[in-house]
Amino acid sequence: MSFPNTDLTIQFACVFVVFLLWIVSLIPVRRAQTLQFEGYNNSNPREQYNNLSAWGRRAVSASNNTIEALVFFSAAVFTRAFSQISQYGGTSPTGKDGTVATATSVFCIIYAVIRADYCINSI
Repeated sequence: MSFPNTDLTIQFACVFVVFLLWIVSLIPVRRAQTLQFEGYNNSNPREQYNNLSAWGRRAVSASNNTIEALVFFSAAVFTRAFSQISQYGGTSPTGKDGTVATATSVFCIIYAVIRADYCINSI
């Protein structure tokens, strides 16, 4: 089985960028935990999340929403990628002029930008 055509590079890069956004969104959560009087509470983290300051709770929500959305976003990208693989190991066409590939790349970039904006403005 060969790798799908190279128009998927942008889509896979967007999945990776959104994954990195999730990792970066954990930084404010850990900062809010550090600023609490009792510090980290690894024995009962959900209780600690409920006791965080307002911006700390928003940071937790932004982080959780990012990882939850990443699951569906990456499933959509990988479904599109692997639906191109034919039973003979080649790739099926994505349209006469590649409009499906272009549209998918544009939507992936828009999604990554919107998710980054959401993470920035949630905190």
